[in-house]
Amino acid sequence: PVSDTSFWGNWENPAWRAWIDLRYEAGREFFKHLSPCFPKDFPLTTCGQNSARPQANGSACDSLRFIDGGSNYVHMEMSGNTPPYKGDPVTANVPVASKAVGFSHHQAIARDYGIRSFSTGYGFSVPSARIIWALNKLLDTDCCFSTLKARLGLPDRILKTLPDESELIGECYTFEKEHPVLFSGKQVASIGVYFSYETRNNTMFGNLYHGYSADYSKVLTALSEAGLAAHTLLSLPQDAEEYPILILASVARMSEEEKKAINAYLQSGGTLLVSGPSALEGCVTDIVLPTRPDCESDDAFFSTIANGVWHKSADWITKTKLAPSSLPNEWKSCKDRLYFNPHRIEDGDTASSLVKLLQELLPESDMQISSCEGYLSSVFKDEKGYTLHFLAKDYDTDIDHTLDEMRFHRSRVNFVNRVTATGVADKITIRTALHAEVYLPFGEGQVGIEQEGELLEISLPKGTAYIIVRLTF
Repeated sequence: PVSDTSFWGNWENPAWRAWIDLRYEAGREFFKHLSPCFPKDFPLTTCGQNSARPQANGSACDSLRFIDGGSNYVHMEMSGNTPPYKGDPVTANVPVASKAVGFSHHQAIARDYGIRSFSTGYGFSVPSARIIWALNKLLDTDCCFSTLKARLGLPDRILKTLPDESELIGECYTFEKEHPVLFSGKQVASIGVYFSYETRNNTMFGNLYHGYSADYSKVLTALSEAGLAAHTLLSLPQDAEEYPILILASVARMSEEEKKAINAYLQSGGTLLVSGPSALEGCVTDIVLPTRPDCESDDAFFSTIANGVWHKSADWITKTKLAPSSLPNEWKSCKDRLYFNPHRIEDGDTASSLVKLLQELLPESDMQISSCEGYLSSVFKDEKGYTLHFLAKDYDTDIDHTLDEMRFHRSRVNFVNRVTATGVADKITIRTALHAEVYLPFGEGQVGIEQEGELLEISLPKGTAYIIVRLTF
């Protein structure tokens, strides 16, 4: 019964946690029955949401379960406007950095299973198409671009005049085809950020918008903005060979097997950074985690559908906030190669202090991004060198207001027709002695390249959205 609060939302009740697992398992079983119906290697995918989000337990939507069941192509949908348009409260306008976090989790699934991932992005103009394509290339995902014109709610006579996909995305695909070396190689990182299913699924803290996922997401965004390559990890490495540094941000619950894996990782020479609520011995904070929602009524526990269209998460999911730690916000060495900060990454300047500590701990390399203010970054490596991708994090956008006034219904998208990168530096610096070539896929202007010893400085035209740097041995 809805009134049984000893069950609904009670994370201390094993039956509630088993109910969450059971619903996820249903998705896996579905694909176990479905996949044998198709020929070998037939692309079998799903509609894709961000599987790392706190609301995933409510929908039981997780690509890891789908792939484990037999799906073989990881899908991430960029719902709404990419990049966001902030002038319309009705449409979906998720920041580019937030979408990149969802990709990181899906990419971890693809890496673990040796398959590819892709995303579907929606747009109606060249400026939107460019950013959708670039975000995919930044994160090593295949790009599916769609107009879905009917979502604009315009008369057919108008829809027939709007350009099709090939007219909008063609220049991007052509650039990719003409420069294959810039889109090959293996995406590499020396930092692993662990995604804790134990915390997300089995604690109320894992289900809060301002809870576990906020710390996980902020770590990934902060590292990308600082030019520190990082991968989401869905299982703990047994040694430090691939990821010499591992981050556990607010991993409040761990199995005994996970704790054993952490010990093995440390004994192999790995470096561990732990913050916030932690299940590890010796990593103690005074942050108090709730175990069940405090709702005014029984019905208030459940999410709803707003205006017959929009999924609206329950208030306890979106509004619950935790008091920060009262302990000193500093990183201390608990034991050899284990650093702990009792504060959450979401609190204060914990994220910036994490970045500073990582810059001190990272092993020497023949390439390290020194500064890329305002950009998200990723690194690829092949036998001849590195390829670095930089995509602006924030944008100033506008829409076709004449068309917008003609709409007879609202959906998740707008006709975004102007996209300008904002908050980006006019220079990117890289510590390397390797030979550099710089590409601007969208042709914003000329770049300047200055290299003195092991410092490479790249001067950019104002408002450059996407830069690719090729470094060769």
